Amino acid sequence: MKAIVLILTCCFFSTFTFAQSYHADFLDGRIMFKVRQSPPLANSPQNNINDFSLIENIDNFPQIKEILKEADLTKIERPSYYTHKRELQKIYRIHFSNYAQIDALLKELNALDQVEYACKQAIYQTTLIPNDTYHSGSDKWYHTLVNSESAWNTSTGRSGVKVAIIDNAVYANHSDLSTFRQYDVADNDNDATPPDSYQQDMGWSHGTHCAGLATADINNNRGIASLGGNVELIGVKATPDNAPSSNGIWYAYSAVQWACQNGADVVSMSYGGTNSDPAMQTLIDAYPDIVFMAAAGNDGNSIVQYPAGYNNVIGVGSVNSNGNRSSFSNYNGSTTFVDIASPGGYSNGGLLSTVYTSGGNSYAKMGGTSMATPFAAGLVGLMLSVNPSLTPSQVLNCLSSTGVVTNQNIGNRIDAAAAIACVQATITGDPIPDFFAIPTDIAEGESVQFYDNSADGGNTINTWQWTFNGGTPASYTGQTPPLISY
Repeated sequence: MKAIVLILTCCFFSTFTFAQSYHADFLDGRIMFKVRQSPPLANSPQNNINDFSLIENIDNFPQIKEILKEADLTKIERPSYYTHKRELQKIYRIHFSNYAQIDALLKELNALDQVEYACKQAIYQTTLIPNDTYHSGSDKWYHTLVNSESAWNTSTGRSGVKVAIIDNAVYANHSDLSTFRQYDVADNDNDATPPDSYQQDMGWSHGTHCAGLATADINNNRGIASLGGNVELIGVKATPDNAPSSNGIWYAYSAVQWACQNGADVVSMSYGGTNSDPAMQTLIDAYPDIVFMAAAGNDGNSIVQYPAGYNNVIGVGSVNSNGNRSSFSNYNGSTTFVDIASPGGYSNGGLLSTVYTSGGNSYAKMGGTSMATPFAAGLVGLMLSVNPSLTPSQVLNCLSSTGVVTNQNIGNRIDAAAAIACVQATITGDPIPDFFAIPTDIAEGESVQFYDNSADGGNTINTWQWTFNGGTPASYTGQTPPLISY
């Protein structure tokens, strides 16, 4: 079977154990390590478009096999092989059943000249401070604070822009959400729905609440309006249904990778912990065109939280309706990891957004940096709707330079109208081309869907002409081409 590699790429990998018996902050029996030299490429085809892992033979790694002889190895894989990004292809993951050996194994692996780093795989915690009082009115203090209505006079967002919510679960079928794609990397299926409703465990609605703040539909005569307006949701579930609690984000690496490979322009991560994972940093660095955002944390201190503390991630703190730092919000100390501030406090009961209930489509108020982050991610989606060619550094510059000064070690507080005006200044009047495809690594005879996220730049785009070299059909006139087979 011939393999066909297109210009773009795709992602995710599998998961197994549920109850952590050795250390609550890390996955049992898992070590990630990165080699210094690029390993050889394999001829094996990708068997599952949602699985980007290549299983390796331990006999090909005699030094590592010797180290692992007492660890009861069950599998060695390259979890990012089919992203076709060479730096990510250097990452390996080993699975072993002798959990107590993990620290000794890490020491020996890190001592090898061929290994750049070896690390445990962290479990992150959601940064939710829930308020279980239901509200159904139009109390939108957080929109008023950041001038959302003025920003919407310029743009209400475009469906071509995709905001990914990485969380424990996301009820992506909520009637107030327009979902582009959803996936459960923990349980390996296409349904990111929580196992329990908001009434049973409000923590399982954490991701659904975040999704509404970033992507809830606007002007649809129901529910709430997100700051992102018409941007579309990518919902990724990263916690197994039978996890012992709803507040652990187990498979963040897999979830972020899957979102990046499936069309995300913005990745919102409302979770964190104090454990830094070099493999996650490598993953983030492999997608320099995607805007990554993460919650600063709700501990009310200046201890650096990850993923907010990683390079190329925008850390988001929380403010109340008066623009002051929320008492729970983490802040910058000797290390700067909080870049901007966004509404996330409990003014008027918190932020009203979507939740998953037994009836399906409901709303509730919550607060925390978990809420501040997707709300700000919605603004980034709105900015990319105006100019999809903005780089992450340009996005951060507009957010920060136009924000309201807080002088509270959490960066400037976002101002949606001013940020959109900053983006408008980058528009020349010419159309701004932006296209992507899913999937991008296929076998002969399979098909690819191409997408247009171009912006008009001030002049209406009337004509699209596509050419697909080697594809069937070989050309198409119109904005949305059919599936193209190769």
